[in-house]
Amino acid sequence: MVQMNFVHEGGDFLTSKVVAGRGLRRSLNGCVVLCWLQRCHGTQVSLLFLLLLLMLQGSNAQQAYNSVNGYNCTAEESQGCTSYTLYRTQSSKEDLTTVSALFNTPTSIIAGISGLNVTIGSLPVGTPLYIPLACNCVQNSYQGNVSRTYQAIVSWQIVSGDTFWLIANNTYAGLTTYQAIEAANPTLVPTDLQIGSQVAIPLRCACPSATQNGTKILLSFVVFPNENISIVSSYFNVSLTDLGTANEITVSTPLQPFSTLLIPLVNLPPLASIKFIS
Repeated sequence: MVQMNFVHEGGDFLTSKVVAGRGLRRSLNGCVVLCWLQRCHGTQVSLLFLLLLLMLQGSNAQQAYNSVNGYNCTAEESQGCTSYTLYRTQSSKEDLTTVSALFNTPTSIIAGISGLNVTIGSLPVGTPLYIPLACNCVQNSYQGNVSRTYQAIVSWQIVSGDTFWLIANNTYAGLTTYQAIEAANPTLVPTDLQIGSQVAIPLRCACPSATQNGTKILLSFVVFPNENISIVSSYFNVSLTDLGTANEITVSTPLQPFSTLLIPLVNLPPLASIKFIS
């Protein structure tokens, strides 16, 4: 029989007796789990420990920042949710119709949740828009590595000059990666994309876990140049602690332009109330 100490922020918050052959270090829900094994004599694992593992399995409320594959999920989370992203227009040629085509979402819905008149014409560069996403837990494989990630699949038609990298970083402004697009389209040859072909675009999204008390929405937010965690925190009136915890980062973590952060929200704040930096 051995003693296991679960250490959180420098102090033990649970002690259980288990049997095992060696020490285990695991990061779970932002806590470092340290198993110090002493006097291993038994062969049974305590019921308390088994119940603890079952409760923690798949309940991770945090997501690793800037992961190429996207945000992780488990089979138990496959029911999905409605999530949102914030898209900022990149060209003076964009309007609600072009954005609607980009995200396969009616203009009336985008206009309604973004606080705009549906009849508005061209949008100034940098106009923020809320886009609803049908977010689901999807199993995928990339270069032999199988994983489960949250994705919202939309369709894009290949135009002249397109590459998966350009689609990910220019067309969708970092809301996906070329690796994720390749994994979602195993029958397409990235170096020989045919004009007019339909491509499945797996947009980054995530659903709140049961441990995220009070969080109703995880907003996928694309970081623009000159923005840091403090600035993003002020946009949505979300504490640095909550924002850092949701993305497994600290206030000093440098953010990469056109990477994404998950913003834990109770509801979507009006875009007119947010003063985005240019």
